[in-house]
Amino acid sequence: MGALGTVRMDEVPGVFRLPMALYGVLVAATLDASFRVMGAVARFEVEGREARDAAGAAIEACWHQDVWAFLMGLSPERPWVSFMHPVASLTPFATFMRWRGGRVVLGSAGNDGRAAAEEVRRLLREGFSLIVFPDGPAGPARKVKPGLLQLARDSGRPIVPVRFEFSRPFAVPSWDAKRMPWPGSVVRKRYGAPIFVGDDLEAAAAELEAALG
Repeated sequence: MGALGTVRMDEVPGVFRLPMALYGVLVAATLDASFRVMGAVARFEVEGREARDAAGAAIEACWHQDVWAFLMGLSPERPWVSFMHPVASLTPFATFMRWRGGRVVLGSAGNDGRAAAEEVRRLLREGFSLIVFPDGPAGPARKVKPGLLQLARDSGRPIVPVRFEFSRPFAVPSWDAKRMPWPGSVVRKRYGAPIFVGDDLEAAAAELEAALG
């Protein structure tokens, strides 16, 4: 798939569309099976679910370090949407997210990011929730980017911090030190208090970074 390294997943040339679709399905199926196995051998607990439900449509924010734990728990229990860089190599992740009931909006800085943000604002107003990793996709780790805060301010929807605690994690060598659970360990997902963003984006960033830990 190296030849398609800079091609958008919605602009793959015709001759490559079927191979790319098969690639997306096979890798997405592998991801899904891996997450199901991890979910079976580790115990997952959730705290703050009632407060999260009361917030309604919101922006769920989690550090990129715990992206795998977050993805394991995705479900269609409420309508949700996610931003995704449009590069074709990410097709498996878009496929996986759609399997888990989500809507994927393609866009990033320099790749129709403004149009994607407007689409997400519209969906937030219609009752969708957004899942986002505010220090992704490439860092710096544990630093909130301003685009998320602007989106929250403009949409009027709160940011709900999502933290994960592992009784026995192991870290994957990467810029964000991704965490995964060892078999038999406990993974606790904690929803924090909703954060409403006003005009002071610096204060909102500091509040969110403190809430995410």
